[in-house]
This record gives sequence, structure tokens and C-alpha cells, in this order.
Amino acid sequence: MEVNKIQCGSYHSIIQMKNGIWFSFGGNDVGELGIGNKQDQNKPVELITLSNERNNQFIHIFCGSYRNFGITNNGECYGWGDNTNGRLGLLANSNIDCSTKPKRLVIQFPLGSRQFSKIFF
Repeated sequence: MEVNKIQCGSYHSIIQMKNGIWFSFGGNDVGELGIGNKQDQNKPVELITLSNERNNQFIHIFCGSYRNFGITNNGECYGWGDNTNGRLGLLANSNIDCSTKPKRLVIQFPLGSRQFSKIFF
């Protein structure tokens, strides 16, 4: 299989194959691999994606030190990994210190009731 994209964090990496499937491997202390647990992986493991939503797949993934963000073909943004001090942008009252699976981000503006949940290029 041929690799299409590569992203690297501090101790983890995420790759996309030419067929569109994403894999992650490396350190996983705070769920940054997005595989549903916090176990380090020394071999690539398929990333938990939005497979139940065939029309909404990751087209880009960006790695931070211990967190990642994915953008879907529908313009939605997902985050997983370290959420200390709200680093993932998950709702402040969620009390989640980390996410081991991609979670959809909904950004609420302080004034008014507008919500932003899509990113367009």
C-alpha cells in the first residue's frame, strides 16, 4: 500500500494510505492515537474514523504535541487526545481531560446563540 499523507506529533504519527484509510502509531498517553484506548502502539493501527457516516470522512488530519484535529469532506472539525485546559475546544462544561476517539467540535460564541461547527477552505 502507498502512503498518501503523514502527520507527526511529539510521540505519535498518523498516516493516510492512498485508499483513504488512516492509521496511527506511537505514544498514546492521552488517547492521541484515536483508537479508543490509551495503549501505546508500535505498529500502525486503524484510526477510529467516521466509518458509519460514509459521506463524512476525514480529508485532513493535523497533529499537535498530544492532540489532533481532523477536517471532514463536509467541513466538520473533530478533535481527540489531550483536552487539558480545553485544548481540544470541547465544551467547557464537559469535564473531559482527554478523548480517545474523535469528537465533533462545536464552538459557541460568547455573544448570541450562534454556533460554528464547519470549516470551509
